[in-house]
Amino acid sequence: MGLPLSGNRALILAAAFLVGAGQAQAQGPSPVPGPRAALGGCDAVGEPAPQEGYGRGPVPSAPRVNVDFASRALFGYGSLGSWGFPVAYDAVLKRAYVGFRSTLAVLSVADKRRPALLGWLDMDGAQVTSILVPVSGTPTLLVSTTSQVGRIDASVPSSPSWLGSPVALGSPRGLALGVSSLLVASGQNLVLLDAATLATQSVTPLGANAYGVAASGNVAYVATEAGLHLFDITVPSAPVSLSFSSSASARAVAVQDRSGTLYAFVANKGGSPDLTVFDVTVPSNPVQLATLDPSSGEGTGLSLNGNTLYLAGTTGGLQVVDVTTPSAPALVTAYAASDAYGVVSAGTDLYVHARKGGLVLLDASTAPSPPVSYGDFPAPGAWGLDIRGGYGYFAGATGLFVVDLTSLSFPRVVGRATGMAALDVKVSGTTAFVADNGGYLHVVDVSVPTAPVLSTSFALPGAPVALQVRGGYAYVASDSAGLVVVRLSDGAQFALPTTYWAWDVALSGNLAYVATYWSDYVNPSSGQVEVVDVSNPEAPVLLGSAVTQNGVSGVAALGSYLYAATDWGLEVFNVATPAAPYFVGGFQADLSTRVSVADGLAYLARGTGEVSVLDVSSPWAPAQVASMPAEPWPVKPLYRDGYCYVASAIAGVYVFHATGACYDRYEPNDDFDHAWPLEAGAYYDALVCNGADADHYALTLPSGGTLSAALTPPAGLNYDLFLYDPARSLVGSSTLGAGAVESLSYTATSGGGYTLLVNGSDSTQYSGSQTYRLTFSFTPCPAPTQPLLIYSARLDPNGDVILDILDPNQPSTRTGYNVYRAGSPTGPWALRAGNVVDMDQGTANAQYVDAGSNAGGPYYYLVTALNAACGAEGP
Repeated sequence: MGLPLSGNRALILAAAFLVGAGQAQAQGPSPVPGPRAALGGCDAVGEPAPQEGYGRGPVPSAPRVNVDFASRALFGYGSLGSWGFPVAYDAVLKRAYVGFRSTLAVLSVADKRRPALLGWLDMDGAQVTSILVPVSGTPTLLVSTTSQVGRIDASVPSSPSWLGSPVALGSPRGLALGVSSLLVASGQNLVLLDAATLATQSVTPLGANAYGVAASGNVAYVATEAGLHLFDITVPSAPVSLSFSSSASARAVAVQDRSGTLYAFVANKGGSPDLTVFDVTVPSNPVQLATLDPSSGEGTGLSLNGNTLYLAGTTGGLQVVDVTTPSAPALVTAYAASDAYGVVSAGTDLYVHARKGGLVLLDASTAPSPPVSYGDFPAPGAWGLDIRGGYGYFAGATGLFVVDLTSLSFPRVVGRATGMAALDVKVSGTTAFVADNGGYLHVVDVSVPTAPVLSTSFALPGAPVALQVRGGYAYVASDSAGLVVVRLSDGAQFALPTTYWAWDVALSGNLAYVATYWSDYVNPSSGQVEVVDVSNPEAPVLLGSAVTQNGVSGVAALGSYLYAATDWGLEVFNVATPAAPYFVGGFQADLSTRVSVADGLAYLARGTGEVSVLDVSSPWAPAQVASMPAEPWPVKPLYRDGYCYVASAIAGVYVFHATGACYDRYEPNDDFDHAWPLEAGAYYDALVCNGADADHYALTLPSGGTLSAALTPPAGLNYDLFLYDPARSLVGSSTLGAGAVESLSYTATSGGGYTLLVNGSDSTQYSGSQTYRLTFSFTPCPAPTQPLLIYSARLDPNGDVILDILDPNQPSTRTGYNVYRAGSPTGPWALRAGNVVDMDQGTANAQYVDAGSNAGGPYYYLVTALNAACGAEGP
């Protein structure tokens, strides 16, 4: 929507933002100086005629933008059916090493109640499958991923790194150290590597997928899908098969030597039993002693400590088993941990990788009572996020998590509210609103971010997927139920069904844009963005629809443009006429899920496992300038303070930014609805990113006072400053020449929300690297403080009353006088005249002539001083 101009002049501008370039290229008529219509991420104005069909369109000349990985705000759990959630523990260094899908995390567990992130190493999309601490107290690890095995140097825990080049292997899943070899369960092979050099010693086929491996002396024990294999590895270059024992879908194995009698304990996944026990004293002739199926679950990992075995299972949680008599293992107790995949024990302390629950630290000294939790390091994955006041609020599969983002390098989970299948969150003031896929809108008090408290919940139709909050209402995209508007004061609901299921919602002015999606998973998906008038939130009205190529999962609105993330890619529509949106351009990027727009860039999350960064400064010609690999299904990007935070359902939250791009921490602020809030007395150093950038700032003023604003542009550049009142009418401006400090002053007789606008005087006046400085102050009007004295009362020749008024107030504190008259000394007092001035400037004191007072009295008068500019009346 264009900004109003005096004289009703139409304004047409056009410019293309060249990311990282030093100039803008004109695309249309010469610009008219003044405030400009905000249309794109960094406000490009003017566009080609409406187009038919879909295509990449003209591509602006833009250099490639690099993307820097800045941080990972949370570590997420792996996808269903994936393998490898390893955990290792160093008792000397008091560290836990955890594989969170493709990230190796280094955690301090010196305080078991508060595990702390020390650092991490990203594995470039390869999942961590096994972690081994060869020597406790030495910060060198042996680590396998889904494609390689190598050593990790964690001597600097904040930045662990590979020691030399890792060895490429096919699907390594388990590691163990032998006498002189590193044993690797790799694909369908047992691979032996030289323990010192990691040179390959041998590769032995197994005939089935291998998952776990252990060593005792010169015997290797390999757990495969078919069962337990034993090999003599005395000669590492030529392992000799000793025996095979059936054990359904074996996943892990531990070996115990009891004075020459050896036992192998095997965890089995995919069916009964969870645990199988073998006597392997004669490795060529193992004897099955017992089985145990304590939970009818699945055994995925185990740890043996003395005669106590800890068995991790995906459905049964953690089982504590007494194996004092190996032929008769007995269940002692259990701990309900969702999807327990890995466990390591240190005395009676347990470190459990619970996948959705992250790393859980348990005290097992309470047996036969269930283990008790010390603390945990959560890994919920993130479906939605919001950021306020240095805290990130992440919606995950197990609830709402609050993360301290003071240091992006080492974000810390500081608070949580669990028990919610959270898909999205929005924070307003000290309240977080959470969309729960179970059918609820939760209201959470986050006035103390470290201790969020559930206040109330509203049951909703459908399954809430995304939401926006504004003005006492929540606007919820609630899949099959469409758009549901919730009045937050009492939970009253006002629904607008949508043609297809609602997946996302964006607000701009009095409009809500609802992304809709439907698929039968056979034919191409269907959907559209429905444009809804919510000027009365309790009576939403469908105005029109932007028909997209495929189903729409995400939507963003900025100025006059709508950005839709669809199965086809990014589709851009002009919505200047809400009832008739039309397509103007797009970029094919299959399986796009969500989009965020700021600084002329669109961050497009894609189900293919990446975030595409597009230049949308010319909305009709989006062009990819960078991409960022992300774990499968990054679901929601959010731009804040120059960084893009991308929520991933699997990998938590990535934090990154594009180098060489214009980064203004106050973006997006490209229209009235996204104006950045200003505080009086503070200063704001910001950027005009390109020749069409229009930066909006919101300020709330009380009634009665003077606003003073100043804009200092970069040297040699000509920037302009404009002020709009609560009705968005232009009420002040400063448009001096190049290099001049722009300033304006405005006396507000009524309070409310005002807007300051900064832009270049024309499309050549901008800098993506040199900041301008904006400040403002507000001075309340001085109110009269001294009571007035009616010095005398007399009659004029017509018989009307003349009041002589003695006023001790300073002239700057009053503009005139209010005169009240009554028929008795006690009133009632009626205003006879307002803001009158001295009616006889040549006579001492001030005079007021009460015309028509000669009709007879009696009359009683009260006079007060008034500063009309403030609406401030004296005593």
